[in-house]
Amino acid sequence: MHYEIEIREHVRESGPDGEPPTGGQRWAAFKAFGTDGIARPLLFESPEELRDYAYRNPCLARIVEVADDGGRVPADTTLP
Repeated sequence: MHYEIEIREHVRESGPDGEPPTGGQRWAAFKAFGTDGIARPLLFESPEELRDYAYRNPCLARIVEVADDGGRVPADTTLP
């Protein structure tokens, strides 16, 4: 298991009636470009390390736990 940051992606298309779709936001993994030019999710081994990183951009991101099988669930981000 490891931890990642997800950010909100806003849907910019319109529905069949021309109006914006309801609930037009989804969460997606925050990716950064590596030295090889390929974008990959930022991976963190501990929630503390990730909290320190995510603290710089409050309310713009959430922390998720990623299981070995790829399952993703929001992590408990309460501080002890």
